[in-house]
Amino acid sequence: GWVIGSALGIAIGLLIGRVAMARLLLRPVVDFLRFISPLAWVPLAILWFGIGYWSKAGIIVLISLFTVVVNTVQGITAMDADIAKAGRSLRLTVLQRMQVGLMTAMPDILVGLRYALGAAWGGVVLSELVAGDVGLGALEGYGGQAFDVAQIMVGMGLLAGMGYAANWGFVRAQRRLFPWIVANRGAAR
Repeated sequence: GWVIGSALGIAIGLLIGRVAMARLLLRPVVDFLRFISPLAWVPLAILWFGIGYWSKAGIIVLISLFTVVVNTVQGITAMDADIAKAGRSLRLTVLQRMQVGLMTAMPDILVGLRYALGAAWGGVVLSELVAGDVGLGALEGYGGQAFDVAQIMVGMGLLAGMGYAANWGFVRAQRRLFPWIVANRGAAR
């Protein structure tokens, strides 16, 4: 769900940030829908996808999508005007200019991806708690129904550990794939 939501979020964010018509049509819709709580989407996801894997994945897609769209738009619209002028004067193709814009916005996109990853863990718990009978969220729910504090704490510990591991892996991948971002942030300090 996080991968799908993130990919869609980057694509929609690039459209909104670089294409005026998309900005006029899509930005109000995104700004309106992103304020709907993920909890409010759960009944709709159950109706559309049933109780199971796809309803949970759908909730995680929505959680990730809006976070990544907002950060991608921020990164694209904050691009220095001189960079855009240089691209035009060098007669870069539309695809090449999009690549330049994407690399310029990458620090903001990465922040959105990392934040969406954390929010997606919360979405896993939320969706399993409400619409699942297996998983850590369901474990938490069963522990709450049985007044079993130990079971709840074990679930919380597992969630924290898996979330920490996912974040650690994301930071390592970011350093490996985008070393210039890490180097520029270090130089600015």
